[in-house]
Amino acid sequence: VSLFIRAFSVEEKPVRATRTITGLGWFASYLNGVRTDDEYFKPLLSDYGERSFEDVRFYRPKGGIKRVYYHTFDVAHLLRAGENRLSVAVAAGWYDHREKPVEGNFAYGRPRLIFSLEYETKKGSGRIVSDGNAFVKSLPAAATLFTGETCDYGGAPGEALAARTVPPPGGMLTPAPIACDRIRRLLTPRVLSRGAGRAILDFGVNHSGFLRGTLTGPKGGCVTVRYAEDLDAEGEIDHTSTSWGVQVQRDEYTLSGHTDAVRTEFTYHGYRYAEVAFPPGTEFSLVSAEVCAALPIVGGLECDSDCINRIVPLYLQTQLSNMHGGVPTDCPHRERRGFTGDGYVTCRSALYFLDAEGFYRKWYRDILDSQQPDGYVPHTAPYSGGGGGYGWGYAICGVAETLYDFTGDLSVVKAGCEPMEKWVSYMNDRHGGSYVIKREEDNWSLGDWFCADEVRIDAAFVCTCFFLKSVRAVIRFRRLLNQPCEQYEALEARVTAALRGRFYNEKTGSFAGGEQGADALALELGIAPDGEEGRLSANLVERYRKIGAFDTGIFCLLPLCRQLTAAGETALLYRMLTRREYPSYGYMLERGATTLWECWSEKISPRFSLDDGICREGYPVSHNHPMFGSVCAFLFDTLAGLDIAKMGSERLVRYAPRFWRELGQCAAHRDTPYGRIAAEYRIEGDTMRCSLEIPAGIAVETDLPFAEAGLRKSIYEAGKYVFEGQLPPQEKKEEI
Repeated sequence: VSLFIRAFSVEEKPVRATRTITGLGWFASYLNGVRTDDEYFKPLLSDYGERSFEDVRFYRPKGGIKRVYYHTFDVAHLLRAGENRLSVAVAAGWYDHREKPVEGNFAYGRPRLIFSLEYETKKGSGRIVSDGNAFVKSLPAAATLFTGETCDYGGAPGEALAARTVPPPGGMLTPAPIACDRIRRLLTPRVLSRGAGRAILDFGVNHSGFLRGTLTGPKGGCVTVRYAEDLDAEGEIDHTSTSWGVQVQRDEYTLSGHTDAVRTEFTYHGYRYAEVAFPPGTEFSLVSAEVCAALPIVGGLECDSDCINRIVPLYLQTQLSNMHGGVPTDCPHRERRGFTGDGYVTCRSALYFLDAEGFYRKWYRDILDSQQPDGYVPHTAPYSGGGGGYGWGYAICGVAETLYDFTGDLSVVKAGCEPMEKWVSYMNDRHGGSYVIKREEDNWSLGDWFCADEVRIDAAFVCTCFFLKSVRAVIRFRRLLNQPCEQYEALEARVTAALRGRFYNEKTGSFAGGEQGADALALELGIAPDGEEGRLSANLVERYRKIGAFDTGIFCLLPLCRQLTAAGETALLYRMLTRREYPSYGYMLERGATTLWECWSEKISPRFSLDDGICREGYPVSHNHPMFGSVCAFLFDTLAGLDIAKMGSERLVRYAPRFWRELGQCAAHRDTPYGRIAAEYRIEGDTMRCSLEIPAGIAVETDLPFAEAGLRKSIYEAGKYVFEGQLPPQEKKEEI
């Protein structure tokens, strides 16, 4: 960790002052020894500039837009008349990340810094900039992105050297559109065990964060902290899920002989448990600072099912653990990448429950920036390696549509339409005339990911479905912009015909063998041959009545939920959601999960194959992965029935609860820019009583299961409403 210092003086205390700054990889800035802000891991994550990609085992980009975000802070209250001291600590972060040599070199270069401080006094104004008047010291501390920090509290800083001018990283300087991470809360641990020189702490919930507190012990003594999500059968920390047994999260502190303040600054960990190893005579007082994007929870769901009530908080804890630097990550420990597929499938859930519009606007800019000249969209944005397939690149369409529907902001359409067309062109160049796609150059070429068993659904079917979805997204955006669509409508017809011709079996009435949600995906896309939808739906229902559990991966999960609901199989789906046996959300809860797992299985993933067709054994799975949290959008808009997905683009919300046979009470709400929108129903005997709260600027269209036809469908404007109706005699609430 390097500390840049710039001394300067002002004649009188400024009345206004701002500090504009960025430092790569991560920086923390101070004025006169006081932190200038409460944000962590600055600046926002982006693709900072060109890289050599030496020995990189993944795809090597050859283009894309590079940018570096800078942050501006009001610092007038920290300045004083006379001498002032500006200091900035800079650590490696993502910019100088070199911890995973097995994946190749993703580093950009050595840390660097640029800043300016502008102030006004009653007598005039002044400006201080990063120049040859600054000097730099090496602090007795080091920080790495994945492993952790080391700090020698008794050590002295290195010799002060003149800071030298270095080339800029290459990316365009861009003002940060959102804040970086903040401390969300402090978690007090329970001491599970404490013996000679060792203690295990339980912070109660899996989370992303770092330690805060004090250490007191002998001078030169070493305190080591190791972090994990789990304990093994003997009650020892088990870091297998967070490190694959190799990349262990740990911090190390060398004591000064006095009371030392633990103030981790340049790394975060993913953990519930911490093992503290210390020399004799050491005392410690530690809490965990949960750190993530500062996004308020603005949506809620509550019903008379304990399991359903627990799924949403389980997801939110997971999602917030994976929102850092303006990027939704896959996990807060092993990889920390902004996987486009993972981020796309959970985008709607996040927007339903979190005030995350700005966050996803920023990340969508990352996706656009990452696009290659040939239209290819990498599997991570900003690009940091990682495998995937066409379902990951589809994020350039899926995130844009979700943002537009949620906000109604046509600028999203204008920004996304041409890049989406380039993405479609990329796919259209790769089917060889068949309009069926699978293969990506230098990549994994996955279809769906992490089904309950080995993935059997045809990857080419899944990838071609995303081809079709992308074409339709382009058609929709071009229509919104009043642009001709004939070219894409013709392409839509050809891809649809290819899906039917290659994957539909007329004898069985299923697509891709009906495996792992294939028929649900086909029904969702409306690609069944004319008159075959009923047969397809019947096959889907028969399969899942027989299985009685989820078997899909992340992309077919929501289509399965929606299509079983459309078929009237809410009782079946409710059992699948809440069952306590593997695989289900109820199973995760039964096993004590406080965050969602990477896949349905608890310890080892199912076997999987890449594009080479070789079946690989599973690996230890993370227990903090949000991608299966996509179901929470379904719980909100279908189970609770409050569909706010298009409240921006249509200024219309739909209220149509579908699980009233299984749930006697269910309520949902969302605080919106227009005000709170809320809906609830309660069933007593044969009567359903509903209440609605609607803010100005939004209308609600209801579709309720009342026996009286005249009460079923209505449109309500702003106000509060209470109404009730009789349920059909043959459709009373089922006992589950």
